Amino acid sequence: MPPTDQRTIWSFDLGKASIGEAVRDLTDNSFPHVESLLIPEFFADTKPAASRRRMWRTRIAHRAREQWLAGIMRLAGFEPLQGRRMVKTENGWRQSEENGEEKSRRAFLEREFPAKDDDTQYNSAALRILLLGGETKLTDWQMFKALRAAIQKRGYGRVPWSGREEKRGAKTVEASEKDMAKKDPGYREAIEAWPKFKQRVPVDFHFPCYYDATHIGLWSSENPGLVKMRQDCHAKSTRRVRFDRADVEREIMRLAEQATAHWPALREAFLSIRAEGWRYVEIATGKVRTLPVVAETFSEFLVHGPAGAPSVEALGDFHCYLAERRDRGVRPGTEDD
Repeated sequence: MPPTDQRTIWSFDLGKASIGEAVRDLTDNSFPHVESLLIPEFFADTKPAASRRRMWRTRIAHRAREQWLAGIMRLAGFEPLQGRRMVKTENGWRQSEENGEEKSRRAFLEREFPAKDDDTQYNSAALRILLLGGETKLTDWQMFKALRAAIQKRGYGRVPWSGREEKRGAKTVEASEKDMAKKDPGYREAIEAWPKFKQRVPVDFHFPCYYDATHIGLWSSENPGLVKMRQDCHAKSTRRVRFDRADVEREIMRLAEQATAHWPALREAFLSIRAEGWRYVEIATGKVRTLPVVAETFSEFLVHGPAGAPSVEALGDFHCYLAERRDRGVRPGTEDD
């Protein structure tokens, strides 16, 4: 029974695009107020929020990959280049103060094209091409910038848990892409851009860096030995494209192989990591954990982490994937993974 001093009961029904209200009078069980308020359609649209969450998760993933590479570089005795840092002040967000050396190192990372009379190559795509080709005159910061740019691309492909989703009745990746391509011409253009590029150039250039450099105007398959330093008015955007994950991984692994060949400190750092394990600090607890390193090469380590590349069986079976990760010392779904 309700308290003796309670005369009414208020009820609310919150829907996706409406709010229902009802007030019941306990003295005679009447409803003095009943109302349904419709919410304008654009207020109930979940797409903007989903888009913001996706962008935020993408940025978090980018930051995680940057920190992953930075940790490896520090073990090689190289302090990673950092972009401009912002601090919150009473007057809002402001760029943090920098000394001359910090400004110079930040310029190495943020600059993509040289100033007049400067013959230094800064462009990320061009540096990746040069490193892939075995260029021996690249400095440590140029090799770092090439690796950093490459690991920001994940590519698209089947993941071990896709089979589990299909068993539940979910659409396959291929079917979902076809549906999206039918609805969105821009999406269709993005998924077709990379296959079309691969048809136009020899197989030796089936790496994302060549696609980027071609659209910027720094490289051409007609003259593959020439890598320009500056773009011109014909430069195009490199954003609307979906790279195959296999090609992204091949590029990163090839870059890592070349980097260790020309950067002895990096090679020695990986040998030490492989012997002693990968140490990191858990964000949640602050504890230092050590993971065994199964990866046999630095390139495998950079792409797949300490647990190394999943086996063929694990790629096709999610339960096998989880079991294999655990056997290799990884706690799936945590920072380890």
